[in-house]
Amino acid sequence: MKKRWIALLLLAVLLLPALGCSKVQLRRPGQEGQSAQAEQTEQTEQTPAAIADDRSAIAVETSCGSLQYPLDWEGLFTTQETETDYGTSVTFSADYDGAPIALFTLNIGGGEGQPVGTLTASDGTERSVNMVISELMLEGADADTANRLFAMQEDVNYVIEHLN
Repeated sequence: MKKRWIALLLLAVLLLPALGCSKVQLRRPGQEGQSAQAEQTEQTEQTPAAIADDRSAIAVETSCGSLQYPLDWEGLFTTQETETDYGTSVTFSADYDGAPIALFTLNIGGGEGQPVGTLTASDGTERSVNMVISELMLEGADADTANRLFAMQEDVNYVIEHLN
């Protein structure tokens, strides 16, 4: 019985390297090379910036400074600037079914919404910017129209990334 266990153990020791187990490498922080997770994280962090830099923008002039919106949507959106108790509200809208539909609103100088950055006017005045995303009610919209409107709304991220 003892000989059988020794034979099985010897067989296992000889077969494990043949099955690929000998190629396992452990990496510790500071050792040569990077883990796959670190490499993937690096790529993910670089990708959005590279994409954003490839797009041209339209300057949307407001009384508080200039906002940048992707040139892809030129002629397909409008903005409405309104003075409020806290500052200025700029609503980006698009045409849907013959009427404007609000995509998002940027409240410059405070007010309602999630804080997303600051905007500097030409005179050097810096104001906080808050974002409010509108709920798009697109009942009956065809897929192309819905996709376009959602993409235009998502490009609030482009505006935020290009706040000065």
